[in-house]
Amino acid sequence: MLVFLSVECCVIRFLLLCLLVLVGCHGEKHKKTTYVVARTTAWEKTSLHGLETNLVGFADDLLAEISKVEKVQILPVEGNKVMPLAPLDQQDIDGVLSCIEPTFDLQQQYLFSEPFFTTGPVLVVLKNAPYKSWQDLEGKEIGVERDYFFATSLQDAVSSVFHPYNDVDSAVQDLLEGSLDGIIIDAVVAYKLISGPDRGKLTMLPQPLKPFYCRLVVKKGKSDELMTLFNHGLKSLKESGLFTKMLTYWDLFDITNPQSTLKTQQTPY
Repeated sequence: MLVFLSVECCVIRFLLLCLLVLVGCHGEKHKKTTYVVARTTAWEKTSLHGLETNLVGFADDLLAEISKVEKVQILPVEGNKVMPLAPLDQQDIDGVLSCIEPTFDLQQQYLFSEPFFTTGPVLVVLKNAPYKSWQDLEGKEIGVERDYFFATSLQDAVSSVFHPYNDVDSAVQDLLEGSLDGIIIDAVVAYKLISGPDRGKLTMLPQPLKPFYCRLVVKKGKSDELMTLFNHGLKSLKESGLFTKMLTYWDLFDITNPQSTLKTQQTPY
């Protein structure tokens, strides 16, 4: 009888020990409490016309807010403008913020988060113009920013006539005067145009010609947990509405977030 009780006590002690271990593991929410993320003002494939530093400010604030949601520290540091993913080879860098496209080859080495900012080229036309889509402008006169990489590649794919401009204001003037049928420009700049002095005269066709996404990138097997935290925190901020307020505060227009505006708030979000 005593032997039976002794064995039973050992079993109970063992089960309690397992339970404590499980609770301890659950209580340790994250393996790390501090992560370091690199970012630069060289947002690949975007043409933000002076708003590059706004996107840096927005990204830094986004990391700070995700840190609060996930109860960790995510610290931004200066990255590599020429090779944006190069910092991931450093031991002390957990991730990078980049607008680089997740090609098949890159996805073999890296994980890409949900987009935290979406922009891309759009068509701006006169508000009373009959155009509803890019197809309606086949054979028409289109103004483009000189050397804008997207417009350069598009010239070989469509029959429209492209006219390069050194500055957007000149293209807008020609559009208003009728010598152009449309302008291809980045969505952030386009929204600023149609919300500015020419409000009511210009409009932006609803669909981007090609969306470009900015994401967190981590090396596979190195900072997978950071990816999970980032995606979860980003989703929480979007659901709470804080994400939209942050875009507004930083004068940024996100294609996927029609509530965002370019009217800077006077008070912090």
